[in-house]
Amino acid sequence: MRINSGLPIGNFEFDFEDGEIKFKTYVDVGMGELDYSLIQQVIEGNVYVMDTYFSGIKEILEKDTSPEKILARIED
Repeated sequence: MRINSGLPIGNFEFDFEDGEIKFKTYVDVGMGELDYSLIQQVIEGNVYVMDTYFSGIKEILEKDTSPEKILARIED
């Protein structure tokens, strides 16, 4: 959850019951309309976040590496 404070849009969520991790995002279309290019940007942004953080999350879970170490490495 330490990742969330640095994300411009969207957030990770953790289900304490089953250990599931999700990334949630939203689209603010204001008074406009939702179109293909806007959806594409949101999906590409989500993929980028997962590409950036997934291996670190996996390492925390599998190797018990501290979240602080992972974030420091990713942010460098």
